[in-house]
Amino acid sequence: MRTMRSVVADTVGEPSEVLHLQTRPIPEPGRGQVRIRVAAVPVHASDLQTIRGRYGFIPEFPAVPGIESVGLIDELGSGTDGLTLEQRVITIGVTGTWQEHLVADRGLALPIPADMSNFTAAQILANPLTAVILTG
Repeated sequence: MRTMRSVVADTVGEPSEVLHLQTRPIPEPGRGQVRIRVAAVPVHASDLQTIRGRYGFIPEFPAVPGIESVGLIDELGSGTDGLTLEQRVITIGVTGTWQEHLVADRGLALPIPADMSNFTAAQILANPLTAVILTG
């Protein structure tokens, strides 16, 4: 069994006290899903507040934080037409991104331009949305 590293919180609390690395099995994509080898993830204030139990909901523990990521598709499930191996994608609406691999439904993995950096791509949703909300 191949394994990966994940950042995991076992309970609500201060991130510096409850987050730790854990070895987990690498997930396999099902029909209509892709597996992504994660290249970059942001750490948003909402991620930290969720771990602290101050963001309006409490995740089911143990929980892998994270709401955005960028990476390369390293395995395709059936029914994923339009995506290819080694294609760079961002995830939209996928949680638990603070790990080395994740599985996403085909429609939640979106190709990104070759000239966009991983760091920009990894935070393409939450930061602009936050700016719109703050200025609106």
